[in-house]
Amino acid sequence: MFPDGGGARLSDRPVWQRVNAALWASAPLLLLVSAFGVSSMVAGRSPDAAANARAAAAENHWYCEKWGLPAGTPEHAVCVRDLVNIRARAEEQVRGELAAEAGF
Repeated sequence: MFPDGGGARLSDRPVWQRVNAALWASAPLLLLVSAFGVSSMVAGRSPDAAANARAAAAENHWYCEKWGLPAGTPEHAVCVRDLVNIRARAEEQVRGELAAEAGF
């Protein structure tokens, strides 16, 4: 049971060994709690991200139609693709600025 083969009780051991044993015993629990925490964060964020993506796509289509490019035409498809690229570059620029401010 013990690495040294002795059967000494835990209370008879030095404090550092008791702390070490407690940390090793709690490590699996910490990993389990972390895994559930990350999965719930991702699950909680997914509906918002999907809703934002749908709203951006609808807005792209609306702008292209507003500019006289009817849906279903090749010009409309090019317009939507251009707007998607513009949004992606703008988001990347904002991410870069935030990372620079944070010191990453």
